[in-house]
Amino acid sequence: MTKQLMHRVARRWTAGNRGQAMILLAVSFVGLLAAMGLAVDGGALFMARIRLSRAVDAAALAAALKLPDCCGSSTTTYTNALSYLQANESTATIESLSSPNPGQAQLTGCADASTVFMRIVGITTTHLCATATAGFGAIDLMIAIDDTGSMDGTEMTAVINGVRSFIYAMNMSSAPSDPTSAKIGLVPFRGEVMGIGSGLITQITPLTGDRETLLKGLGGTLGLSTGGGHGGSGTSTGVGVKYGYQELFHTPYARAAGSVDKVMIVFTDGRNQLDDSGEFCQAGFPCGLGIPNLSPTSTPRLGSATATPRASFTPVPPSSTPNPTWTYTPSPNPTIAPTVTKTATPNSSFTKTPTRTATPNPPSATPTFGLTPTQISCTDACLDREMRRWAQIAKNADVTIYTIGYGATQGCTGTEDVDSCLLKEVASGSDKYYYASSSAVIGEAFAAIGQRIGHRLLK
Repeated sequence: MTKQLMHRVARRWTAGNRGQAMILLAVSFVGLLAAMGLAVDGGALFMARIRLSRAVDAAALAAALKLPDCCGSSTTTYTNALSYLQANESTATIESLSSPNPGQAQLTGCADASTVFMRIVGITTTHLCATATAGFGAIDLMIAIDDTGSMDGTEMTAVINGVRSFIYAMNMSSAPSDPTSAKIGLVPFRGEVMGIGSGLITQITPLTGDRETLLKGLGGTLGLSTGGGHGGSGTSTGVGVKYGYQELFHTPYARAAGSVDKVMIVFTDGRNQLDDSGEFCQAGFPCGLGIPNLSPTSTPRLGSATATPRASFTPVPPSSTPNPTWTYTPSPNPTIAPTVTKTATPNSSFTKTPTRTATPNPPSATPTFGLTPTQISCTDACLDREMRRWAQIAKNADVTIYTIGYGATQGCTGTEDVDSCLLKEVASGSDKYYYASSSAVIGEAFAAIGQRIGHRLLK
């Protein structure tokens, strides 16, 4: 009897709990669906936002190309932007379009993204928006150009024409405060920039916002000769990179770091080739270290229409003697034994003459740029290393470097005309290296770079 009673109680308790379990399971299932909805719809919305952002970027660039006709719905700026926006995201619309600065377009585009699982809780669509600014931005740009004898004639004419077209595509202004202005300078190079070895003078055209000054430097009086370079043998592209970097940061013409984008374009017609009179090999100075850096106050500005020689620099007539302005006779690990005298201080009277031995690092031998400053003989490979070193210095300072190699063949085996591996390494990414197989396409390389740094996405 007792046993039967216990069975009845157990059956009733189990039946009651079974109903509660069904309720708990139903509630948990709704929560599970909501969690699945957040995961699935959240991922879909994330992808929708990426698509919208890309469409808005394209639309902003398209709008900038049609400035200054801005910004009402009936303008070509608006219609051009809308066509690009909806070509990439068909349901998107332009929320706002404005020109915050001359040469710049700022666009906000929006679209509704549908949900799937979130509909369970009443959310059927989500409104997404993205904003982009495109157009001209402030930029300091140095163009380093191979000026060796192999560039005489058709090749140099093609470079001059390509750079001239590039200059006209940039938004230049003489007002340094212009938030969209470009300042451009030129650094013709071969084994050196200042022509110390051969006596030929190759002038730097400092950064300038005046297009006519720049074109004059390109045409002849300040820099390259129309139809031909200054001649001379030996190619040391690292010299061009070095002085391009110095012009971008260490002259009165350069704007403050961080206030503008810093860019360098390096054009060379082949590989680095040894020239004993070149800057990195002068006076027996070991290649791989470079000559002492010129301070900003002692860098000469030869022949510039907008700059006069610095007070601390007196130009000297061309000479066949390497580096006629100074003489340096290096010795391995020089030993300095100075005599230091300490004068008397209050309540003490003594003269102490200690002797110490110091072995200073040679100039330009700072190892913080990732290259060990080991002294080696001046060779083509050593010039390659100097080029890498100065490029790394520039890139560490946030300079974007584009390189153009000109020659019949390119490759990495050491037998081709152009060392494409080295130029890709020096550039700020392999996509910033351009190859011109003939003089006919040199201009196209400059034009392609101009399209990337002229009208560009700013933010």
